[in-house]
Amino acid sequence: MDNVALPLLLEGSDLAGARTAASDALDRVGLSGQDMATPAEVSGGQAQRAAVARALVTSPRLLFADEPIASLDAAGGREILQLLLAVARTDGGGVLLVTHNNTATAMADREGVIEHQTALR
Repeated sequence: MDNVALPLLLEGSDLAGARTAASDALDRVGLSGQDMATPAEVSGGQAQRAAVARALVTSPRLLFADEPIASLDAAGGREILQLLLAVARTDGGGVLLVTHNNTATAMADREGVIEHQTALR
């Protein structure tokens, strides 16, 4: 919960409000009942779900997601992708998704391809 609440605390939210919002975000990603688990106590997939919850808790207008379902099984991945799409559609925001997952690209409203890459030095 504290990991998910942190962005709200950094924005100046009070602790009780941040924890309530964090608990709601954890519920949205399927981690209800895991509020007090530490990072060492959760699986890789649960940690990835917590990271999605942390990204969503501030209700961003644009969410950047780099391989958000890489550690999830197929069913869990579809669930998180559906959540990201629902958030984008209902909250009027957008999701910029970087992925190699064909299921994820098939769900996208638009698909872009990198035309040119430049290495940063």
